[in-house]
Amino acid sequence: MSMDLSEFYEVFYEECYEGLEIMENGLVELDIGAADVEEINTIFRAAHSIKGGSATFDFIEIAGFTHVMETLLDEMRSGDRDVTTASVDLLLESVDCLQEMVNATKAEESIDTERVAKLKSKLEKMLEESESTPSENETNSENEAVSVSSSDSGSTSASTALWLV
Repeated sequence: MSMDLSEFYEVFYEECYEGLEIMENGLVELDIGAADVEEINTIFRAAHSIKGGSATFDFIEIAGFTHVMETLLDEMRSGDRDVTTASVDLLLESVDCLQEMVNATKAEESIDTERVAKLKSKLEKMLEESESTPSENETNSENEAVSVSSSDSGSTSASTALWLV
């Protein structure tokens, strides 16, 4: 017995378009630097829903691309990454690309895999840069821990000094 999935696809596409709108509006409203964590959570949840729905319907290209966007957003919401103009601009460009991917999938047309690959590569590069470069907070914490333990009179161990920081 074959099931007609067209209704489910329509709901998926409607939810994608709603999620894309939430993501775009949220990114435009983000404050550079110390962004509102709840706003980032809202953007993240929209991306997460799109990723999950696409994976459910086996739209692997959409799910994979959205996963990389979601990873960048997760770093922002956890405080591991500052919200910068560069990251917001890249995410906005990625939302546009994601919209094109959803439109192409809905129309049963080919996805612009070259554009997708270029943007995914940019997102991955941004993620790699954050792994290889300690954030300012990490650098400051390390400096504070060093200064606390180096100014120590010897009665406190280095591990205890880390707890004091």
